[in-house]
Order: sequence, then C-alpha cells, then structure tokens
Amino acid sequence: MYSHHLKINYTDHKSILKISLGFFISQFESYTFTRDSEAINSPLVKVLFDFPSIKTIYIGQDYIALSLQDDYQWHTALEEQVLPLIKSHLINPESVLDPGLLQPNKNVPVSVYTENTQNSRVLKFVCSLKLALQSEEYLNASEADSAPIAKALFNFDAVKHLFINANYISITRTQQTDWMMASIELREFIRQYLMQQNPIITNHRSFIPGTVIDKSAENSLDTTSKAIISIINGEFQTALREDGGAIKFHSYKASNATLTVVAQGACRYSPAVRDSIKEGLKPRLDDALPKAVSQIEILTPQKK
Repeated sequence: MYSHHLKINYTDHKSILKISLGFFISQFESYTFTRDSEAINSPLVKVLFDFPSIKTIYIGQDYIALSLQDDYQWHTALEEQVLPLIKSHLINPESVLDPGLLQPNKNVPVSVYTENTQNSRVLKFVCSLKLALQSEEYLNASEADSAPIAKALFNFDAVKHLFINANYISITRTQQTDWMMASIELREFIRQYLMQQNPIITNHRSFIPGTVIDKSAENSLDTTSKAIISIINGEFQTALREDGGAIKFHSYKASNATLTVVAQGACRYSPAVRDSIKEGLKPRLDDALPKAVSQIEILTPQKK
C-alpha cells in the first residue's frame, strides 16, 4: 500500500493545484504534458486527461501540478476524484513516469554557487536542483552509506562535516583548510556530480520531521513535546536553514521544564550562534506554551 502522505498546496492561481508527493518521482528533471503532447508514456497522465477540465499536467521532482482549462477552478468534488487516482498510480512509480522518459546518460543543466554563513568554517553550496526532502547531517563517511554524494565529498581532505538541506550542501571545512581554493574545487565537483545525474540520497533516515526521534516513537510523544516540535519547525527553523544549519528536537522533560535540541550544520560550532538560538526560540515557546520551558540545552552530535 502507498504510504506517503499527499500534501495539497493551493497556489495564487485557483486553476492550478500542486500536490506534493513526499518522495522524488524524478530526481533531476521536470516534465510538462498537454493534451496534444506526442507519445504520452505515462498511464497516470493519460487517465488524468480523461477529465475534460484538466489542461496541463506538470511532473516535477517531488510534485504533480494540474492546471485547469480557462474559466475552471479547483473545488472539493474534483479534488476527491483526482487524488485517489494519483495515489493508486503512485504504488508503481512507472505508472507516473515511464522509464523511457528518463535519460540517465543526459547531462542536466545545474548551477552551484557559494554563500557564507555566520560560521567561517562553514560554507553553503547552493544548487539549482532540489537535493533532499528533509535535512540530513553526516559527520563522517561511515554515516553516509545512504547518501552517495556525501560519501563522495568525504574523499576531499577539506571536508569535515556535511549538512544537506532542500537545495544546498553545507560543508564544514577541516581546521587546516583554506576556503579560497577548496571552495572552487568543491563547487565544481558538486556541479559535475549533479549534472551527470549521480545519486544524491538513496534513503532518508526515518526521523519525525524536525526531530532526531524515529517515526516509530511518534505516538509516545506527549502533547507539549508535539507543540514544541511544531514551533521548532516554523519560521525560526526556516531562518536557521537559510544560514546553513538547523536545530532538531531531542527531548523534553516536564519535571524540570527543560528542552533539549540538537544543533546541526553551521549552528554546531559557534557558541554565539547557539546563544542566539536560545534567545530566539525561548520567546516563541513562552508565547505559545507559557511556563512549559524554563531552560534550553543544545547538544552537538559527535562522530560515531
């Protein structure tokens, strides 16, 4: 049975519905189908065009978007007809995109540029492709078996730690590395790696989003912990990720009102950044959950 949760994203255009799949259907390319497209090698596309109101179908890396004919708008009844069809075809991804559409030997256009972070040892390599569906951190090559791109990057002497988010790789350099030369070499390697359609992450680890807790333990979380996780996953987390790092919920103890989080990426090394995390997160928690959290502790994971 298909286990991913489809997420409907309404756009500014009421005639367009975007459906996030929760996994990559196409890691590197996007496709557009119209009613007059030649050789539609997609059973899902064919059955969706049975709806006369559907004009254009877009299949992206991890989403399907449906555009309606002029003067049509999405409504609940139509969504309830379309979503089960999509879900039934997702059981077999080849029913969505025929393997014949994929061109593994074709170089795809990719741009990669660097951004500084608040931590001088950490540099962001921002990519024009979506790399991951959830953030992942790798402290050494032995942790990166499910992330071939991370495994490859650890072959560089300059690379100490890696943090991969939606569209960037945050790299922590070794103490003796000079970013001036290393960044050029790493940027070109990442660009070539992606351009050749090499695998990025083959399997995300099974964490509850925004936490270091396995999904199997989700039902054991108390109400306050769930509320804290929701706050962490909001705008505050977005700001941290834009600067090359993240925090993740580790645990909450009601007995002493202590929240413990894990610092990742650019948030890992700088005491000043960790202090600013506490100062920024505490007021948000106080507003939403008065007196629930009196102390925030920040852990930095160690190499295994």
